[in-house]
Amino acid sequence: MIRKLQLMTKKISNSKFTNKFRREEDILHKFQNNLAKDFPLLKKRRISYLDSSATTQKPKIVIDKLKRVYEMHNANSHRGLYDISEESTKMLHDARKVFAYFINASTEEIIFTRNSTEALNGIANSLERTLNFKNKNIVSTVIEHHSNFVPWQQLSKRTGAKFRIVDFDI
Repeated sequence: MIRKLQLMTKKISNSKFTNKFRREEDILHKFQNNLAKDFPLLKKRRISYLDSSATTQKPKIVIDKLKRVYEMHNANSHRGLYDISEESTKMLHDARKVFAYFINASTEEIIFTRNSTEALNGIANSLERTLNFKNKNIVSTVIEHHSNFVPWQQLSKRTGAKFRIVDFDI
């Protein structure tokens, strides 16, 4: 695979499209620099963060909002009759409305989870209770993030479905 990448790189660098790729690379760098301004960690460190399935980097506006919530509204939602709990509940419902509007969904279709691992486990577990996996395939790829691989692997073990892994090749 490394040899293929080396050959592809050599072909690209010798091609008439080299200038186009350089322009696109410049555009990408400008985009990254503009984007980094919103993310404190990315502003301080020039990195490409690819582990968002486990932990996402937060833009400053989100960090500021979380700080404000913890300082002014930190209470269990749906669990109390006191003011701060009712504020927390309203804020949760308002966030659900905003997100539903953003992805053109109804608020009933929005489920907040702590992270994608929890969400994917929830989906796999609910499918196990609603679908018949006898003589079925569950397909994943070798390049999946661990959080999107293990739930399907475990589901196939529990249900008897055949777990198939698709190779990845450039």
